[in-house]
This record gives sequence, C-alpha cells and structure tokens, in this order.
Amino acid sequence: MGLMILKKCATVTEIVLAAVYKALNDHHVLLEGTLLKLNMVTPGSDSPKVSPQVIAEYTVAALRRTVPPAVPGIVFLSGGQSEEEATLNLDGMNKLDLLKPWKLSFSFGRALQQSTLKTWAGKKENVAKAQEAFLLRCKANSDATLGKYCGGSDCGLASGVTSTKHLCLLRVSLIYWVVRDYIDYNYKDLYYSYYNYSVTNPATILIFIL
Repeated sequence: MGLMILKKCATVTEIVLAAVYKALNDHHVLLEGTLLKLNMVTPGSDSPKVSPQVIAEYTVAALRRTVPPAVPGIVFLSGGQSEEEATLNLDGMNKLDLLKPWKLSFSFGRALQQSTLKTWAGKKENVAKAQEAFLLRCKANSDATLGKYCGGSDCGLASGVTSTKHLCLLRVSLIYWVVRDYIDYNYKDLYYSYYNYSVTNPATILIFIL
C-alpha cells in the first residue's frame, strides 16, 4: 500500500513540475537565477513507512524527468516528516550514484527547529542547550547535503568540523543564494557580466556588493 501511494505521489509531482517548467519557459524566466523549493516523494503520514533509499530513488527520478539542469539548486521541505526522517531522506538522495545536475539541499522548518524549540521551552536557562541542539540539526543536514550523514542524534558533530567553522559555512551558503537572487533581480546587466566567475567564487559577489 505504501509503495502504491509513493508511486502516485511521484506521478503527481512529475505532472506538476512539468507544468511549472513549461510555464517558466513560456515566460522566458532565467532558470539559472532560480531555486526550486519542493516536497520529497513520500507515501504520506498514514501509509506504511518505506526506506530512505526508496524515497530517494523515487524523488530523484521525478526530478531527473522534469527539472532542467540549468536550475542550480533544489531545496526540500520536510512536509510533516520528523527531523530524522527528513535528514535521512535528503542524505539518501545525495548518496545515489546518479547524475544530479542540481545541488540538493534543505529548506526545512519544523524538521530543523522542532528539537531546538522543545529544548528551549521558552526558558532563559535552556538557551545554551537549545543552541547546541540547533547546531546538531544544522550539522546533520549539512552532512546530508553531502551524502555523509551517519544517522542518529548523537552523530551531529562526528565529522570533526568545529562549531564556529560549520556555522560560518552555513551562513556564507545562505548569503550567497540570497545575494545572487538579489543581483539577478536588481542588477541584471552587472550580474550577467560577473556570472561565469562568481558561481564558482561566492566571495566575489559578496565583496562586490559590500
């Protein structure tokens, strides 16, 4: 039953994405200046569970059939999944040995913040513990974007990356995408001139703006 619903979700996702990119093409949208914020292909909360590998395979297959390689990145919503489920599924996608011309990352809300908010509970004395919990989730999802998540709540900092360095990388990554979209919208001519170099050197855009 779970696999049947998963296949239905994959079919609907492909239909919607095909229509979206047909419309974007009709309106001459510059795909290199966009990100796709998307659901994962899952069987639904009331259906039997399937493995992260199966979800990864169906999700990536749907993307390969519909999303142009000009799109630089796809960021996933957690869609009601638990923190661990969402991270494992993202990790599974990035572990697949298939051509994926876009960066597969995350735009989680609850799946990034739930344990942090629960730890904090609105109390000042819990702030440090809440920050630590948030760092663990950030690190887990960062590892998942590389296909290197080890699984479980205790492995968050297992790769040996320092907390400060990790948070700086997350911030630079986020600023890069925000600034890139801003330049594309407001300074198209300048953006096109710097595009080929700046996509491989985000610091170029940041320095140029500042």
